[in-house]
Amino acid sequence: MRECPRCGEASLRSVSPHRSGGLHPQDLRNYYTCKLCLRFVTSQIRRTVSGNNMTTQPKHNITTERATDLLKDGRHLTDVYVDGELKIETNETWDKEVVFENCIIEYFSGSVTQFDKPVRLINCHFKKCQFVFTYFLGGLTIDNCTFDNYLDFQAGGHNKTGNPVIITNNDFKGFVNFFDCWYENEVIISNNIFHKGTNLLGKPHNIPVTFDIEAIIKDNDGQLNLDNEEEKSE
Repeated sequence: MRECPRCGEASLRSVSPHRSGGLHPQDLRNYYTCKLCLRFVTSQIRRTVSGNNMTTQPKHNITTERATDLLKDGRHLTDVYVDGELKIETNETWDKEVVFENCIIEYFSGSVTQFDKPVRLINCHFKKCQFVFTYFLGGLTIDNCTFDNYLDFQAGGHNKTGNPVIITNNDFKGFVNFFDCWYENEVIISNNIFHKGTNLLGKPHNIPVTFDIEAIIKDNDGQLNLDNEEEKSE
């Protein structure tokens, strides 16, 4: 039995024109995927067919020291590969915008930090990443990114008025932990794949995520209401 080229699962399903929104069969003939990856693959095909290539292709490597200096100066990290451990862990307020775009990052931690300005992760590949006890006061956008491992947002959130949290079109290969998060303003979480699920809508230790404004959570694949990190989505 063939394996899914994205996640390695053995149960395959071919992408049909019906399930892919009517794309021409010639665009689909070499695409096979498991049920969980189906939405992601078809969305990628649509982007390719429309001429929008979303593949991450960094143009050069930089050190973690150089990347840290750029972030401290409020400059964007764009088209770079960062090897090693890149950290913003201040226990204080970070008053610069943080932007990663079209990057591959070996390891990034923005834990125990209050980001006063927007944090935006766009079209990036994070091999390891965490945001434990992180307050996104200025909002958070994560769009079209891949996270290879466990992603931890626990005990964070706290976006302020006019600063939404937007998590869209991402591929989360590990469990995503939202335990004890509190979002004070708009939240949009849509069109993501949670391969190993998330507790976004669960109640671990009988503590649900707090949304002061009703969140828009739709069109995601994977189990969203896990109470235990060891549980697996099918």
